[in-house]
Amino acid sequence: MLNQKSQLVLVTFCLWIGAAPLFGQTIPRNTPGLEDSLLSILASSATYQEKAAACRQLGTVGTGKAVPVLGALLADEKLSHMARYALETIPDLAVEGVLRAGLNELKGKSLVGVIGSLGVRQDTKAVKPLAALIRHSNTEVSQAALRALGSIGNQEAARTLRTALSHVSAKEQSALYEGLLRCAETQAAQGQQQTALDLYASLQDREVPHQVRSAALRGIIVTQGTKELTQLRQCLASKDYALVAVGAQASLELSGRPVTDLLTAGLEDRSVDQQVLIIGILGQRADLSTLSALHDLARQGKEPTRLAALAALSRMGHSSSVPLLVELSDDGDPKVAQAATAGLAHFPGASADAAVLKMLASAGKADRLSALGLIGQRRMTASLPALLDSAADPDSDTRSQALKSIAQLGGADELPALLVLLPRMTRTKDLDALRQALTDVCGRAGDPEACVGQLIERLSQVDTPQKVALFRVLSSVGGPRALEVVCAAVDDSDEDVQLGALRVLAAWQSADAAPKLLSLVKTSEDAKVRTLSLRGYLNMARRREVPTNRRLTMCQEVAPFIQQTAEKNQWLGALGQINSPKALGQIMPYFDDPAVQETACAVSVAMIERLTKRNARLKKNPQVMKALERILDVSANANYRARAKKIRSSS
Repeated sequence: MLNQKSQLVLVTFCLWIGAAPLFGQTIPRNTPGLEDSLLSILASSATYQEKAAACRQLGTVGTGKAVPVLGALLADEKLSHMARYALETIPDLAVEGVLRAGLNELKGKSLVGVIGSLGVRQDTKAVKPLAALIRHSNTEVSQAALRALGSIGNQEAARTLRTALSHVSAKEQSALYEGLLRCAETQAAQGQQQTALDLYASLQDREVPHQVRSAALRGIIVTQGTKELTQLRQCLASKDYALVAVGAQASLELSGRPVTDLLTAGLEDRSVDQQVLIIGILGQRADLSTLSALHDLARQGKEPTRLAALAALSRMGHSSSVPLLVELSDDGDPKVAQAATAGLAHFPGASADAAVLKMLASAGKADRLSALGLIGQRRMTASLPALLDSAADPDSDTRSQALKSIAQLGGADELPALLVLLPRMTRTKDLDALRQALTDVCGRAGDPEACVGQLIERLSQVDTPQKVALFRVLSSVGGPRALEVVCAAVDDSDEDVQLGALRVLAAWQSADAAPKLLSLVKTSEDAKVRTLSLRGYLNMARRREVPTNRRLTMCQEVAPFIQQTAEKNQWLGALGQINSPKALGQIMPYFDDPAVQETACAVSVAMIERLTKRNARLKKNPQVMKALERILDVSANANYRARAKKIRSSS
C-alpha cells in the first residue's frame, strides 16, 4: 500500500491524465498497482476532485475488484455520477448486480442515473424491476425506466413497452416512444425483424407526434429491406414533402437498383424542393446508373435543381461528369458556372487534371484564366511547365494568374525559369506578380540561402525596376549575403537603385540592417536618404523580438543625430515601446523641450502603466517616480496628469 505522500503524487498524476479524454480520448497505461492506488484514494479523505479523477481512471483500468467500492459510492450525491461512469465500462458481470441492487436502495437523481446505466449495460435481468418502475410516482424515474428498457431491447422489454402504451401518462409518452424506437432498432439488429416491425407498427397505429411517426415509418422501410418496397414506394410517390423525405432518408440504408429506380421515377416531374432532396440522396448513394439522369438535370431545369445535380455529380466523382463540369463552368447562370468550377476544383482523378490542362490550351481567355485558377486549387504541380509558358503569355491577366499559381505550387526548381522572365516584366502589375512568385518559391526551398546566389547573379542583367524587385526578394530570404548586396546597392550611383535599395533595407526583416541605417543617418547629406534611414532604424528599435538592451542601445546611439521635431517624436515613440525604466531615463531630458514635451509625457505615462501593471513594485522605482513627477510638472494634458496621479497615489 502506498503511503500518504505517494498517494498524493499519484492523485496529481491521475488528475493530469484525467483530462486526457477531453483531448483525444487518450487512455493511460495500466501500470501495476494503479487500480489499488485509485481505490485507496476513494477510501480516503481525498477531495472531491481527486476522487472524481480516480473514478474516471477506474473506468479505463478497473476490474471486478473495483465494483464494490464504486457501488458504495452510488448513494453519494456528489460522486454517484462518476461512480456510474466507471462501472458502465468495467467488463465484469458483478457490475449489473450492484446496479440492480441500487434500484431498491436509491432515490432521486441517483436512482435515475442507475436506471440509465442499466440501459447502457443492456442488462436483460433488469427488465422486470425496470418494468415495475414505469408506474413510479417520480416522473423522471419512470421516464428513465422506459428509455432504459428500450436500450436493453430484448423481446421481454419489447412486450413491456408495448403494454405500457395503454397506460402511461402524457408526461411519459415521449420517453415511451423513444424507448419503443430504441427497442425496435435493437431487435432488428438482432435479426428479430418481425418483433421490430410490430413495435414500429404500434407507433404507426396511434396518434403520435409527427417526428415519432416518421421515425417509425423509416424503421419499417429499413427493416423490411429490399424484399418489400411497398412502403418506400408509397412514400416516394407521395405529394407530401415530409413523407418523401422519410423515404429518401430511409433509402440511404438500402442498396440496389430497385431502390434507385424508385428514387428516380418521375424525378423530372417533381417539385423543385423534392428534386433537390432526392438528388442529394442520389449523390450520397453514388449509384452510377443515375449519372445520365443527373447530367440532364444539371443542364436544364430550375437553378436549385441544377446546383443540386452538380453537387451530387461532384460527390460521386465519376470521370464521365468531367466534360459536363467543363461545359457548365461557362454557363450563363453565374451560380451554375461557379458550382461547376467548384466541382472541377475538387473533382478526384487524372481526368479532371487533363480537362483543366485542355482548358489552359484554349484560345479563349476566360477558359485560360479559369484553368489557371483551377490548377492552383487542385494543386496540380505536374502542370508547372505549362504554367511557366503561360507566365510569358501576351495577355497581362493570363500572365498574372499564371504567376499566382506558380507562387502557390512552385519551388526552387522553378527559380531559374522565373528569373529568365524577369527582364520581360516591365509593367508594375507583372513585376509585382513575378516578385511574389520569386519570394514564395524561394521561401518554399529546402535551403532558401541557396537561392540567393541565383538572385544576385541576375541583378547585373536587369534594369532598375527589376533590380528593386530582386532587392525585395532578397529581403524576404534574408541572410548575410543578401544583406551585403542590398547594403552595397544603397551606395549605387543610380539614385533610383539607391532609394529602392534603401526602402528595402529600412524594412529588413531582422535588425541586422540597423548598423548600415545608423551609418546613413550619421553621414548622409541627402535629406531623403537620411529621413528614410532614420525611419527604418527607429522602426527596428520598436521590434519586440529585438532584445530590450539592444533596443535601448539603438535609441541611445541615434539620439545625438536627432534634429527636427518630427524626428524627436519618432524617436520618443520608439523609446515608448520599450518597457524598461531605463527608457524613461533617456526620455527625461525631453520633458524640458516645449516642442515635444507632451509626446514625452504621453509615451512615458503609457509605458509606466504597462510596467506597473506587470510589476506593482516598479511604482517605487526611482526612474518611474521621477518621470511621474515631471509629467505632473510640465504636462498641460488633463488626461496624462490624471493617469500619472492615479499611479502615484496607488504606490
